[in-house]
Amino acid sequence: MASHQLYAICKKYTTLSERDIKKLQSIAEGLQMTADLAQASVFIDCLTTTETQAIVAAEAHPKEGPVLYQHSVLEQFVHKSYEPAVMNTLLSGKPTYRNRAITQEGKVVKQSVIPIQNGACEIIGVMVMEQDVSDQIKHEQQLEVLSNVAHQLSETLSGFQSKETVISNIIEDGLFIISANSQIIYANSYAVNLLVDLGNTDEYIGLSIYKALNLPNDINFCTEPIYFKEFAVDHKTFSLKSIRLNENKRFSGAVILVQDMTELREKERQLMVKSTVIKEIHHRVKNNLQTVASLLRLQMRKDISNSSRLSFQECLNRILSIASVHEVLSNTGADSVEAAEMIEKVGTTVTRSAADSSKDINITFKYHEPFFIKSDKAVSLALIVNELIQNSIEHAFKERHTGFIKVELYRLASSIQLIVSDNGIGYRRKDQTPSLGLEIVSQLTKHDLNGTFNIKGQASGTKAVVHFPEEYIIDKTKN
Repeated sequence: MASHQLYAICKKYTTLSERDIKKLQSIAEGLQMTADLAQASVFIDCLTTTETQAIVAAEAHPKEGPVLYQHSVLEQFVHKSYEPAVMNTLLSGKPTYRNRAITQEGKVVKQSVIPIQNGACEIIGVMVMEQDVSDQIKHEQQLEVLSNVAHQLSETLSGFQSKETVISNIIEDGLFIISANSQIIYANSYAVNLLVDLGNTDEYIGLSIYKALNLPNDINFCTEPIYFKEFAVDHKTFSLKSIRLNENKRFSGAVILVQDMTELREKERQLMVKSTVIKEIHHRVKNNLQTVASLLRLQMRKDISNSSRLSFQECLNRILSIASVHEVLSNTGADSVEAAEMIEKVGTTVTRSAADSSKDINITFKYHEPFFIKSDKAVSLALIVNELIQNSIEHAFKERHTGFIKVELYRLASSIQLIVSDNGIGYRRKDQTPSLGLEIVSQLTKHDLNGTFNIKGQASGTKAVVHFPEEYIIDKTKN
């Protein structure tokens, strides 16, 4: 958003070329991080077409700390009478450090102005850093160091031409600035509290960062421009991120951000344990259901009537359908089931265990995009699929030896549609006695899924359609 605003302002008020504006946009991407690190308001000002005043093309203010500006100064003019350093640097190309200036809101600040050049060494703008005078008086020594480091950091950031850099990878927490020999020369309040928590109550300025944080010796801040390391101290876990600082292309120190990750890692560990327990529970439920199914199979081998055998088989299929859901959940440990995978398992199980094995019934599955359904609703959907397929197998292919069943699952604008169709003799409500299976489908659809169910015969067979709301879907493809 900031880069788009900068582009519009530059096109409106300046004569800068597209290449020069692009260079300013790349620097603007790092403006917020510079403001946070320097604890200063940072701007990019450009000379207007009149060459007698400048325009504020980009701005960033520290997210924490005292507020220097109550209102945005974006697209406001900068006059020489108020901010002579800005105009002098724009016209001469010479930087200005810690100069007194008056802001657009009439506040007195200390201001540093750094020229921004293009590839032809032409001045295309300036980076302005402004800090409250009262803070400088209170912390004069530290803020002087911080101002110098902020200048180095600005030069470093100016060299990055893409926002896919350090800017998006750093989260402010404990901030340290170290010298070339790894001694601490600045630490913010978070960093000081961190040192106290680790038992370092002595003066930290001049202390080795390795000793202060008990860092491993293999950490080297000068080798990489951006460095990341996670380490443990006294049963605590920390993440360390650093930016190498250069002066005249030589290593001059580093900006280091340290974040306490102990609580986060503990939560991750607890989630892993919870996930393992959930997987084990689903695995045991699946095993128990399969044990019940095995007992039913043993009972079916005894001398029972065909009508009783059919009832046993229907119960067996329902149990195996529920077991299929828990099998998928036991493999993922999640609280949702991939709908298409579950439906294929149920459909394949039902057709393989068909009571009349002499018939050749083929089943196909069709679905567009993968989606996940909440586990408690997945059981209802599995039972619905089971009953509809079983209904087709039992009633659609009487006096036929072959046939096919098609299961389709679609995600519509705000609902899910399940279609189970066959090429059998066709459903006739007046000719068919009330079916327990279809009653189960109707009740589950209405009460569990808050949906609608419709079945009708057609010229080429039977088509059963179930609609239910999208609210039961977890779209993991967006994560």
